[in-house]
Amino acid sequence: MEGQYARLCRETAQQAAIFCTKKDLTAVFLVGLDRLIRPMEAAFPRGFRQPIVLIDQDLARITLLELQKHLEPQIASWERTHEAELVTAVAGEERGTIAGFDETLARLQKGKIRTLVLARGLDADLHECVQCGWMDRSASPTCSVCGSKRRTVTFRDALPELARRHQVEIDVVSDDAAERLKKVEGMGAWLRQPKSASASGKR
Repeated sequence: MEGQYARLCRETAQQAAIFCTKKDLTAVFLVGLDRLIRPMEAAFPRGFRQPIVLIDQDLARITLLELQKHLEPQIASWERTHEAELVTAVAGEERGTIAGFDETLARLQKGKIRTLVLARGLDADLHECVQCGWMDRSASPTCSVCGSKRRTVTFRDALPELARRHQVEIDVVSDDAAERLKKVEGMGAWLRQPKSASASGKR
């Protein structure tokens, strides 16, 4: 019986990790008896980066609707705490983070951003080079990189392609967290670790 439980935990963890990656979910909540969710947490792939939240409650006998209503306040509470922690890190200039619209946008285009943190509703008019694609908020009609002409685009329209091109994760914060982030122009980020530093850290 213990062996069957162990196999079930491993399989569930693998399926959850795949599902989370495909759907680009923010976090995974494991709800159940501690003796089941602890080994399940340990069975997630080592490279899995989303937060895993444990809720030690046996809710197996309630309906899906009851389960949703029961968990909604706990999930909302976790989201508020998580967003506050994100903003505290980037606005407080923790090691490996930056804040401010122009600096973050420039680093994003250079491929140096790992995770972008945005205040919900953030937008701005940008000027994009028609030749090399460089974007910034400067009013100059010519590109500072190649000297070509520029056109007006919005940050909101340009962001999806930038994030896809540079494989950047995006966290959007709202309410109090968004107001705090707006004090540093509504945007911050975690920088990518240099490969040499990452390699030395593994040793």
